[in-house]
Amino acid sequence: MKGLSVFIAIMLVCSMAYGSIALTNKEFKNLDVIDAQLRTLYPQYEGFNGSQNDMTVMGLDDATAKTAIDAMNIDALKENDGKRKAMKRVRQKLKALGFDNGDLKTMGFTNDIDD
Repeated sequence: MKGLSVFIAIMLVCSMAYGSIALTNKEFKNLDVIDAQLRTLYPQYEGFNGSQNDMTVMGLDDATAKTAIDAMNIDALKENDGKRKAMKRVRQKLKALGFDNGDLKTMGFTNDIDD
């Protein structure tokens, strides 16, 4: 019987959390940026599913998800995401001209997005 209670306790701790939140228009329009940031901050986060007013957050409870999203500076995240994507385009163009990763690193064209 003790083994069963330990098993149940482990299953409760390891079970996936789901939260249901409502997003503002700005948050909903920038869901891709929010998704990327949540994946960085919370390894257990799996993604979003649903509509703007009833969005299920898989991997986080609703309080954690809403607190994290409210604390995000979406404009700064969008700007940073745009810069990263622009760097990826530059790296791809330089690679098409024959430069390799070592050359690009020497020139200072480093990026954390895979080319």
